[in-house]
Amino acid sequence: MRKLSFEVEDPENVTAGAPSYVIVTVERDVDEDEEPDLNVHAPFYPAEKTENWWLVIGEEKTKTLLAIKRVTIAKSLKARLEMVVPTAGKHELTLFLMSDSYVGVDQAPTFEVEVAEGEEDEDDDEEDGDAVQE
Repeated sequence: MRKLSFEVEDPENVTAGAPSYVIVTVERDVDEDEEPDLNVHAPFYPAEKTENWWLVIGEEKTKTLLAIKRVTIAKSLKARLEMVVPTAGKHELTLFLMSDSYVGVDQAPTFEVEVAEGEEDEDDDEEDGDAVQE
Protein backbone atom coordinates (compact mmCIF):
# COMPACT_ATOMS: atom_id res chain seq x y z
CA MET A 1 0.00 0.00 0.00
CA ARG A 2 1.14 3.53 -0.72
CA LYS A 3 0.43 6.68 1.26
CA LEU A 4 -0.05 9.69 -1.03
CA SER A 5 0.06 13.28 0.19
CA PHE A 6 0.48 16.53 -1.70
CA GLU A 7 0.23 20.29 -1.41
CA VAL A 8 0.09 23.18 -3.83
CA GLU A 9 3.17 25.33 -3.37
CA ASP A 10 2.13 28.97 -2.63
CA PRO A 11 -1.60 28.37 -3.36
CA GLU A 12 -2.50 32.08 -2.98
CA ASN A 13 -0.33 32.99 -5.98
CA VAL A 14 -1.49 30.54 -8.66
CA THR A 15 -1.78 32.63 -11.84
CA ALA A 16 -3.28 31.75 -15.22
CA GLY A 17 -0.62 30.97 -17.80
CA ALA A 18 2.23 30.93 -15.26
CA PRO A 19 3.99 27.89 -13.74
CA SER A 20 2.75 26.65 -10.37
CA TYR A 21 4.04 23.68 -8.41
CA VAL A 22 2.58 20.74 -6.53
CA ILE A 23 4.77 18.89 -4.01
CA VAL A 24 3.88 15.18 -3.97
CA THR A 25 5.03 12.68 -1.36
CA VAL A 26 4.48 8.93 -1.75
CA GLU A 27 5.49 6.47 0.96
CA ARG A 28 5.49 2.70 0.65
CA ASP A 29 4.18 0.78 3.66
CA VAL A 30 7.28 -1.32 4.48
CA ASP A 31 9.35 -1.97 7.58
CA GLU A 32 12.20 0.45 8.30
CA ASP A 33 14.97 -2.05 7.50
CA GLU A 34 13.13 -3.82 4.64
CA GLU A 35 14.05 -3.13 1.01
CA PRO A 36 11.00 -3.32 -1.27
CA ASP A 37 11.04 -5.67 -4.26
CA LEU A 38 10.31 -3.55 -7.33
CA ASN A 39 10.20 -6.51 -9.74
CA VAL A 40 6.79 -7.26 -11.19
CA HIS A 41 5.38 -10.78 -11.52
CA ALA A 42 4.77 -10.76 -15.28
CA PRO A 43 5.27 -14.27 -16.70
CA PHE A 44 4.20 -13.29 -20.25
CA TYR A 45 6.36 -10.15 -20.42
CA PRO A 46 9.44 -10.88 -22.57
CA ALA A 47 11.97 -9.40 -20.11
CA GLU A 48 12.28 -8.63 -16.41
CA LYS A 49 9.82 -5.85 -15.52
CA THR A 50 10.26 -3.21 -12.81
CA GLU A 51 7.23 -1.34 -11.53
CA ASN A 52 6.88 2.30 -12.50
CA TRP A 53 4.33 4.91 -11.58
CA TRP A 54 2.86 7.95 -13.29
CA LEU A 55 2.00 11.17 -11.48
CA VAL A 56 -0.54 13.11 -13.52
CA ILE A 57 -2.43 16.33 -12.77
CA GLY A 58 -5.49 16.94 -14.88
CA GLU A 59 -8.82 18.70 -14.98
CA GLU A 60 -11.52 16.20 -15.84
CA LYS A 61 -14.14 18.87 -16.62
CA THR A 62 -12.10 20.29 -19.52
CA LYS A 63 -10.14 17.07 -20.28
CA THR A 64 -6.92 19.08 -19.81
CA LEU A 65 -3.58 17.51 -18.86
CA LEU A 66 -1.55 19.93 -16.71
CA ALA A 67 1.42 17.82 -15.54
CA ILE A 68 2.83 14.34 -16.03
CA LYS A 69 5.88 12.60 -14.61
CA ARG A 70 7.02 8.97 -14.61
CA VAL A 71 8.56 7.87 -11.31
CA THR A 72 9.91 4.82 -9.51
CA ILE A 73 9.01 4.52 -5.84
CA ALA A 74 11.35 2.59 -3.56
CA LYS A 75 10.59 3.33 0.12
CA SER A 76 9.47 6.91 -0.46
CA LEU A 77 9.40 9.59 -3.10
CA LYS A 78 9.15 13.36 -3.00
CA ALA A 79 8.48 15.02 -6.36
CA ARG A 80 7.76 18.56 -7.50
CA LEU A 81 5.35 18.75 -10.43
CA GLU A 82 5.11 21.90 -12.53
CA MET A 83 1.68 22.77 -13.89
CA VAL A 84 0.33 25.70 -15.89
CA VAL A 85 -3.39 26.37 -15.51
CA PRO A 86 -4.44 28.23 -18.69
CA THR A 87 -7.48 30.14 -17.41
CA ALA A 88 -8.41 32.13 -14.32
CA GLY A 89 -11.13 31.06 -11.87
CA LYS A 90 -11.79 28.11 -9.60
CA HIS A 91 -10.57 24.77 -10.95
CA GLU A 92 -11.16 21.27 -9.57
CA LEU A 93 -8.04 19.27 -10.39
CA THR A 94 -7.17 15.61 -9.88
CA LEU A 95 -3.80 14.18 -8.93
CA PHE A 96 -3.55 10.68 -10.38
CA LEU A 97 -1.02 8.16 -9.06
CA MET A 98 -1.17 5.33 -11.61
CA SER A 99 0.72 2.07 -11.78
CA ASP A 100 2.05 0.79 -15.10
CA SER A 101 2.06 -2.76 -13.71
CA TYR A 102 -0.81 -3.38 -11.30
CA VAL A 103 -4.59 -3.07 -11.55
CA GLY A 104 -6.60 -1.62 -8.67
CA VAL A 105 -3.86 0.33 -6.89
CA ASP A 106 -4.31 3.72 -8.59
CA GLN A 107 -5.22 6.75 -6.49
CA ALA A 108 -6.98 9.91 -7.69
CA PRO A 109 -7.60 12.57 -5.02
CA THR A 110 -9.12 15.87 -6.15
CA PHE A 111 -8.27 19.38 -5.02
CA GLU A 112 -9.33 22.91 -5.87
CA VAL A 113 -7.20 25.88 -6.85
CA GLU A 114 -8.25 29.49 -7.23
CA VAL A 115 -6.37 30.83 -10.24
CA ALA A 116 -5.79 34.59 -10.55
CA GLU A 117 -5.95 36.42 -13.85
CA GLY A 118 -2.54 36.53 -15.53
CA GLU A 119 -0.89 39.89 -16.11
CA GLU A 120 -0.65 41.06 -19.70
CA ASP A 121 2.85 41.83 -20.85
CA GLU A 122 2.77 45.52 -21.84
CA ASP A 123 6.28 45.38 -23.35
CA ASP A 124 5.05 43.03 -26.09
CA ASP A 125 2.26 45.45 -27.03
CA GLU A 126 4.69 48.36 -27.26
CA GLU A 127 7.14 46.37 -29.39
CA ASP A 128 4.36 45.36 -31.76
CA GLY A 129 3.29 49.00 -32.04
CA ASP A 130 6.84 50.08 -32.84
CA ALA A 131 7.11 47.51 -35.60
CA VAL A 132 4.04 48.87 -37.36
CA GLN A 133 5.18 52.53 -37.35
CA GLU A 134 7.54 53.49 -40.19
